[in-house]
Amino acid sequence: MIFKNVKFTESVALQLRGEFYYAMNRVVFGGPAANINNPATFGVIGGQANTPRLIQLGAKITF
Repeated sequence: MIFKNVKFTESVALQLRGEFYYAMNRVVFGGPAANINNPATFGVIGGQANTPRLIQLGAKITF
């Protein structure tokens, strides 16, 4: 988590926040389609097997 506090006046402040989950992940591809009766998709990898990178950004004003 990374955050930055900015004070505008003595009673007003802004907090900017960034949260990163799986920030340094690598792609693990899913297995290929194995239905030999459908030649259009046979052997095609159609997805990711692990969880993708997630990023959340937020801001909070306190007064």
